[in-house]
Amino acid sequence: GNGLVDAWAAYQFVTNGTIPDPGALNAAITTDKETYTLKQTIYITVTATDENNAPVAAANVSLVVAPPLGKSTTLTGTTGSDGKVVLSYKTKVPNGRGAYTLTATVTKGDLSATAAKTVTVS
Repeated sequence: GNGLVDAWAAYQFVTNGTIPDPGALNAAITTDKETYTLKQTIYITVTATDENNAPVAAANVSLVVAPPLGKSTTLTGTTGSDGKVVLSYKTKVPNGRGAYTLTATVTKGDLSATAAKTVTVS
C-alpha cells in the first residue's frame, strides 16, 4: 500500500537506536563579563554545535584558564541537552592582573573543536 514510513524510526532501526556522531563539531566560548576584578569568579559558557548549528549533547569539554602569573588551571565538564556547559574560575591575587586566556576544547567521538577568549582582570 501507500503507507507512510516513519523515517526516524526506520533510521533508528537501521542504526540500532544509536544517535549518530555529528558530521562536524563547532565550539564557542562566552563569559558573563569582559572585565573582572581580583577574587571575582569568571563564569564561562562553552557551547558545542554540529554542522547544522544544532546543539551537541554529551560532548566532553576541557577548558584551560591561563592567568598572567602562576600555573594554568584545567576545568572539565560535559555539555547538556542544550549543547552548553557552564564552568567557573575564581581569580586569585597570586594569578595577577591582566589578560586571562580561556581555551576550550570540545570532543565528541572522533571530532574535536577549539575556541578561545581573553578576559581582563584588573
